[in-house]
Amino acid sequence: MKKVIKLTESELTALVKRVIKEVAEEPILNKERIFGTFGFPAGPKPAITLHGLPLTKANVEILKDEMADFINRSGTLTTLQKFRGNTNFPIPKFITIHVGTSSSGSGQANAEAAQYRINYLYQFVKSALDGFGVDDAIIKQIITTNTNAKYTPTQLDKNFYDKNKIYADPYEQFGYISVSAVKTAGLDTSGIQNVQRGLNRGSSVINTWAVDGVSEDIIVKNIEKLQTYSDIIDLSNSINAGGSWVNLEDFINDQLFDDPQEMRMVAKHLASLAVKSGKQRDTVRLTGGKLSIGLGQ
Repeated sequence: MKKVIKLTESELTALVKRVIKEVAEEPILNKERIFGTFGFPAGPKPAITLHGLPLTKANVEILKDEMADFINRSGTLTTLQKFRGNTNFPIPKFITIHVGTSSSGSGQANAEAAQYRINYLYQFVKSALDGFGVDDAIIKQIITTNTNAKYTPTQLDKNFYDKNKIYADPYEQFGYISVSAVKTAGLDTSGIQNVQRGLNRGSSVINTWAVDGVSEDIIVKNIEKLQTYSDIIDLSNSINAGGSWVNLEDFINDQLFDDPQEMRMVAKHLASLAVKSGKQRDTVRLTGGKLSIGLGQ
């Protein structure tokens, strides 16, 4: 069993301030909203429906206004301006353009139609940002760097079916735009200190299968105060400096090894922070009852 050293308040304060010299905020993904489900005719042609209704200039303008309003009210525009060009905390991909094609065309024709639809939907994003007076070069950078483009080809098995005998499914000729709010988040030094204070209070020297002195609810409650992946790193570095555990991963596995429900709660929260900060979904994972955090990623 590991030796657990309880830090005094003054020792904890000095430790966190020494290890975390500069705690930075970062841009993270927040709530997601889909703007427009478009229907396309066969081939590289403009959309003909929006939300299942005939596409008109009026409902297109409403869509653009709604997207611009979301970007503005969610704080996304402010966050984009604040973190543009920040290599330490790059803006995560917050826009998704998703299109599909049906069985009516050849593989090459469908690929061309898909690219046309992606470019077509990009223009709606550009129009929303144009309304704020954002420079064209910046808009191009956002569309190029901070957008995911997804393409779903027809589900028809062309090795089995003759596409000329099958009616093409018009619902496969779709396109939609998804925008996630990007907000500025992250704990400052006192916030990290507060979390570690809580972990210090919830941990226990006595922690075996037979006798468990850990206050699991206190540990979970304090882990859930973390807001970003960089918060995870900051807390982990501070724990390492304390000398009782190697890092946050070691602390959680030691203190919650016999508490599967609390372990899952902690893993779920840390994994959500990793995704919001633009990390791979498997950066934080739970395998065989043990938590793994990609602290080097």
